[in-house]
Amino acid sequence: MNQRFQRKAAALFLVVLLIGSIVLVSSVGASPARQEPIPLLVGFYGPATHPAALGMQVAIQEINGLGPFTGADGQQYRFVSLVSEDAADLLDATLIVAVPGVAAPETPLTLSMPVFLVSEDAPLELSNIQATIFRAMTPVEQQYLMLANFLTQFNATERLTIVGDESLYGPELEVFNQALLQEDPTGALIVQRINSGNPTAEQVQEILQVNPQVVMFRGESESANALLFNLAAGNWTGVFVFANAFEARQSGILGVVSNIQVVGFDPWVNSISDRLSVGFTTSYLRRTGLAPTAESVSAYDTTWAVKLMIERVGADPATLVGALPTTQVISTTQGQINVAAYGNNELFRSVVVYNLLPLGGTESLARYDAGQIVEDEDEGIVAAVPSSTPQPSATPSGPVIIVNVDTLNVRNGPGLNYDRIGRLQRGTQAPILGTIPDFSWFLIQAPFGVGWVAAEFVEVFSPSGSLAGIPLAQIPPSPTPAPTDTPGAPADVVIDAVTLNPARPVVGQPFTATVKVRNAGQTATPGFAVAASWQPGNVFSSVIVEPLNAGESRDVTLQATLNGSGKPTVAVVADLNSEVTEANEGNNQFSVTYVVDAAAAFTGLSQAINSTDIDIDGGGPEFTWTAGGGTITVTPVAGNTVGIINGFTFDDVYAGLLNAGAISGNAAINVPVGTGLFGIRTSTGYCGVIRPENTAGSVITLSFRYYPIGSCA
Repeated sequence: MNQRFQRKAAALFLVVLLIGSIVLVSSVGASPARQEPIPLLVGFYGPATHPAALGMQVAIQEINGLGPFTGADGQQYRFVSLVSEDAADLLDATLIVAVPGVAAPETPLTLSMPVFLVSEDAPLELSNIQATIFRAMTPVEQQYLMLANFLTQFNATERLTIVGDESLYGPELEVFNQALLQEDPTGALIVQRINSGNPTAEQVQEILQVNPQVVMFRGESESANALLFNLAAGNWTGVFVFANAFEARQSGILGVVSNIQVVGFDPWVNSISDRLSVGFTTSYLRRTGLAPTAESVSAYDTTWAVKLMIERVGADPATLVGALPTTQVISTTQGQINVAAYGNNELFRSVVVYNLLPLGGTESLARYDAGQIVEDEDEGIVAAVPSSTPQPSATPSGPVIIVNVDTLNVRNGPGLNYDRIGRLQRGTQAPILGTIPDFSWFLIQAPFGVGWVAAEFVEVFSPSGSLAGIPLAQIPPSPTPAPTDTPGAPADVVIDAVTLNPARPVVGQPFTATVKVRNAGQTATPGFAVAASWQPGNVFSSVIVEPLNAGESRDVTLQATLNGSGKPTVAVVADLNSEVTEANEGNNQFSVTYVVDAAAAFTGLSQAINSTDIDIDGGGPEFTWTAGGGTITVTPVAGNTVGIINGFTFDDVYAGLLNAGAISGNAAINVPVGTGLFGIRTSTGYCGVIRPENTAGSVITLSFRYYPIGSCA
């Protein structure tokens, strides 16, 4: 059995209005009197580094970049953000985006504004706070319903095993179980239930005896990794479904097994390729240097939606609280907000089932919104698009352009042969001063001066509903290269190598990455940025590279400190902000795989020990061994636990793999000599990885690495 899930076609087709390069918009009324915008406080209740905090602030930057917006009361507004873990700081906010787990205020608080909780499963409540709370992520139960639909309707699953601790996840696992049975088109689906968050060897054997096509696990990432490799050791070749697969792989906890497909599900993933998702991902990465998550996009979409609500009903917090439960369709990056239809103060019903790629990326298998499967734009069907062309935030007195690409060049003439004088970001609005007869270029008043932009990259808003009133502008003379100029191919920035020092970064200690960048083109580059988001923890670091001549190489240094262990793969990116015009824009990344590990208490390489009672940590024997048939039988001493480590080399093992869920056996295990690895957790406070190199009589040669047990989680 080697079932592979493939991306599924949509069951429903949406009619999409294709918008041309120039869109004429009817007049929407007279221009309001000029006024100073009123600042509206948008609060975030939680840590400043939380992905939701960043998503909210990216939305605010984009909204304010469009200029003041007009509320239903005729007032002009702009957003101001405040991030705090003290709810008392946010009493003047118009809305609050919150995350669970923040320390409760010492005295009870009553909040009059709407509070949006970015969580898929936490209760709709905040400790010691009275407020009207809306759920700003797709509820986990809804995600399980769509997963059941995907597994049964599209992939002919006949045998499925559900693994999870029902004392912790019983209600949602039962929702999934019942949905499977209801969705099953044949009535022949066999569902096996294993009530454990950390299956024993006997329970793994029960799974292997059923030989399911799909194993769905709900629990901690470390336990998911242990189960995955235990199934692989039993020659199982099905589909392993784990909700947190992407995060677990990115943090280095979830390993790679070549013959098992790992599938995850989430409200949104950053590999979705429709226009809105690509635009958000690009904007978020450019502004934060980090990859967005489902929490990021939920806060981002919520902030934009509230801006629209203010335009509909006004900025009074109590009015917003009253209007939100009856809100109908608002299209966002991840899908439709439709609180009136969903009920329970829930904003979203978006779910993505994805394939986890070997290097940690994702590939969308199926995308759901409001209970229906939809597809990304690159397949010809759009899941969620705005119902109209982007509008200026305040009605202008004359025609304006609105940039509809991430970065738009402004030139000193109407053609690509004119020099670039600046750039505008997506959503920027600028007055039109003139055009040329075919309306293919517009002369605009940019923030940095007057320049020309190509019509194919902008939307045009004209209060009159016509372009006829835009005057023809005088076209500057075509630029003539100096006689000494020699045309050449553009620059081309590449990364030839990345070297870490130390090669195995230590948790809590700074490390450096020496990046060798080279200009492989034939013209010099301007200055540009080299950057990476190091894992685990999305630790961003960057450095500016001074201009490179054609063919020139240079070493630059990135520095970071990581606070978690793992074996991640990250991309080091050259020309982060697209400042270099290149012959090849697709070769700016260099993938680096490394192990970041806790500091070891003591290590040994190929140490010979003449005893069958092994004491490595100095606290008395930890295990005994006997040899035979190319293996050793390891028996832990009472109080210690052991476990086989599959899928890793000795050098690749890090402290996080030696957690209590993975290294939990108190019975004897058989370990191949020379190639096998096992982990141990001792009663004296250490955890370690051990490789038996060879045996001769009562002498055993071991390589080992021990950590304080607190490092192993």
